[in-house]
Amino acid sequence: MEATVEEGGKTSECTMTAGPKHPQKVVLAYSGGLDTSVAIKWIQEKYVLEIVTLTVDVGQGDDFETIEQNAYANGAVKHYTLDAKQEFIEQYPRSKLVRQVKLQIGKLCLGQGDTQKAKQVFSEIISDYTQEIELCANARALLAGCYEKEGNAQQAAEEYTRLRKDYPDTRLALAAPYFIARNYLISKTEQDKAEASFKQAISEYRQIIDREGDISQKMEAGKLINLCYIQQQKWDEAIDSLYELIDKFPNRPEAQLFLFNIAGIYQRELDNPEKAIGIYEELISKYPANQVLITQAKMRLQALQASRQEEIKIEN
Repeated sequence: MEATVEEGGKTSECTMTAGPKHPQKVVLAYSGGLDTSVAIKWIQEKYVLEIVTLTVDVGQGDDFETIEQNAYANGAVKHYTLDAKQEFIEQYPRSKLVRQVKLQIGKLCLGQGDTQKAKQVFSEIISDYTQEIELCANARALLAGCYEKEGNAQQAAEEYTRLRKDYPDTRLALAAPYFIARNYLISKTEQDKAEASFKQAISEYRQIIDREGDISQKMEAGKLINLCYIQQQKWDEAIDSLYELIDKFPNRPEAQLFLFNIAGIYQRELDNPEKAIGIYEELISKYPANQVLITQAKMRLQALQASRQEEIKIEN
């Protein structure tokens, strides 16, 4: 199987060297996980070899930059990433993984600015895998993203509308009104449409929250209301929307994160450290079992308190 080798974004060849002037090297198939990271050290110590790590990209969607960083951090002398997505599709056309590989290829093209190729890939996915609802919904949303990147806000809005129509029971369909409003906001030339679309989206999401139905869907609708306000930089409304969610769903684990986000808005957007400190303290007192969130809250709280002490010193 032929494959392109990418190192730091540049094409190169992977050549192993050995001899009296060079330590012997061995190539290790590297996933970036704990097992292969430990293997680097183990091989180095047991066999006194230099490790060259190799990761194969067949469209699995891994963070290859982080994998490369992990390889060097654990002692690899060289790391290579093989881009084998197209070869995988050609050699294993019946594999169920192919559809995900194609989606990753489309995302890669979109990220590189090749919107024409990306649109072709996403359109083929929608056409070829009609029974794969989530996959097609994802492809349709990404197709809309292509038009967003091209500055075609109207066509992007039409694609998001088709997403809602064709795949109404997906999470992406629920988010479509928000996507449409954000799309107009990004375009810079459709601000009136953006404002009207945000109002329409918020109205629809409030209806979902108020009617009888699935709690998870209500939570998603509430989060999308919050995102609508954040996109418009309406910080007071964004805070109110999070408090509404906490009041409606106080026993949901997300309530802790909502409180954390409220403190963050006061800290970063409204420049109100006193209010932020009070909320971080409330969070730490109220949810001591959530160690991950509490650790982050304590870090922010300490930074705010240190900053406040510094300000007091300067004033005096």
